[in-house]
Amino acid sequence: MQPTPEDYQATAGVDQDGRSPSPSPSGPDRHPASAPTDTQQSAPDERQVSPSFPRSDSTDVVLLSSDTVLFHVHASKLNAAAAPSAGQRTWASNTSTPILVPEPSPVLALMLHTVYATRPSSWASPLPTLIAAIDALVKYDIEPRRLVLPGTPIYGALQTHLPTDAFEVYVLAAHHGLEDLAVEASGQVLAHPVRDISDAAAVRMGATYLRRLYNLYNARKDALQKLLLQGPSFHAAAAAANGVNGFGAATGSGMLDGVTDFAAAPAAQSPVGCGPEGERRLSKAWRARTSSVAWNLRVDLEPDKLRRALEADGSVFDCLECEEAYEARVEEVVESWRNTKATI
Repeated sequence: MQPTPEDYQATAGVDQDGRSPSPSPSGPDRHPASAPTDTQQSAPDERQVSPSFPRSDSTDVVLLSSDTVLFHVHASKLNAAAAPSAGQRTWASNTSTPILVPEPSPVLALMLHTVYATRPSSWASPLPTLIAAIDALVKYDIEPRRLVLPGTPIYGALQTHLPTDAFEVYVLAAHHGLEDLAVEASGQVLAHPVRDISDAAAVRMGATYLRRLYNLYNARKDALQKLLLQGPSFHAAAAAANGVNGFGAATGSGMLDGVTDFAAAPAAQSPVGCGPEGERRLSKAWRARTSSVAWNLRVDLEPDKLRRALEADGSVFDCLECEEAYEARVEEVVESWRNTKATI
């Protein structure tokens, strides 16, 4: 049977937080079946020692992981990492008796690297191991938000998992109040629909970060819908200002008793306005391209993909100005979408 944390604590004479206020002798009756034997206790050199935390003249605390790996560390480092509110619950120098902790060596190693702000020789740790290490820090009065900061090795390790496991990283960051990491992860969580968030994940991240994520989804959804509703500007008004009506006929001084005077208005030979029919074609082209985007609306839609979805075949226009107006509106929408807030 797998020993419980209480078994380990009883074995090493530690309190509920895994600390040993004073050295405690050990004997055969104090070790569960899977804990180190007396032979191992009397011959500690036979145990494996963590290469990242070997014995040195300055180390004054020895930790023994649940899989019997020794870690030589400094009481001052552990105490400095603890929350100020921990008060008298401190680590004392003790090199004679290893303090047995319930964490396995991969988890304990990451915990200590977080405390020391060091980078292990191999940092390709699975995300579950990273999560377990950060969660375990709390048991020892160490607040992750004081240590998992941008620029630290542990923060960088979590960043490597954002492309594939952004949601899990966001939940972890939310749970421990790791604001910078939560903001960064939220930008890549948009592909995870709100409706797919499990009850367990919602409870773990907490109401504040769940609400912020929900608000981000809704804000981006509303922003894209509003952008798609506004179509290209029709150029009939500009045509009238140039002295040409919607069908390419001259207006104003170019009209003599209802007869077009082409000599007085040569520009009338090159239509600039398309009239009601041209406006209908322009609106129809916009609706045809935006309807599929709106129907399958994704708040994580990339700007370049949005551009490709909105681009229309030039053959649908028989007016250069209509085509230019359409393309200009596409660029406006894409640029506005690119600048829409994408993090909590």
